[in-house]
Amino acid sequence: MKKKILWINPVGGTDYNEPIKNLLEEIKQEDTEVKVVSLADRWGKKIGPKHIEYHLYEEIVLPYTLAEVKWAEKNGFDAAVIGCFYDPGLDAAREIVDDIIVTAPAESAMAIAMSLGHKFSIIVGRRKWIPQMESNVIKYGLKDRLASFRPVGLGVMDFHKDEKKTAELIKREARKAVEEDGAEVILLGCTI
Repeated sequence: MKKKILWINPVGGTDYNEPIKNLLEEIKQEDTEVKVVSLADRWGKKIGPKHIEYHLYEEIVLPYTLAEVKWAEKNGFDAAVIGCFYDPGLDAAREIVDDIIVTAPAESAMAIAMSLGHKFSIIVGRRKWIPQMESNVIKYGLKDRLASFRPVGLGVMDFHKDEKKTAELIKREARKAVEEDGAEVILLGCTI
């Protein structure tokens, strides 16, 4: 039986829809259909920011993200993914649907990390991301399994400016997380 999954980029731009769709197409099961949307697809580019690096931005996009989740349920999707490592609106989204699964990257990645090793570290763009992500780690009951957060000093919109430099920064901090902090699993704290 074919499964349908909606990936929701909770942002006002469409720049990352195609790259994410291409990645998901490579890893999905053959009998799974994946649709990738951003809030801009239905609500227009002025509806939200291009990233949700700030709490305010998360609040701005929340009602539209929830509307997309509800749309997925009404249109026969089996699951919806809120595509941001902050897991914005995940609890609320689960409350408003009855017939579909709603998930998000941080909780899912941490659950998988628990099956791969004892301690995990999260590579983040900026230090300011850590408190919000740490709140989720605590909420998911995994504080004692977190080895560290490792910032690379990049904002969301900086990750693709120089991808070679970004990759080097991520590898450097991942190595430090393993060698200095005792991490056995490395997670990337941004879906962009």
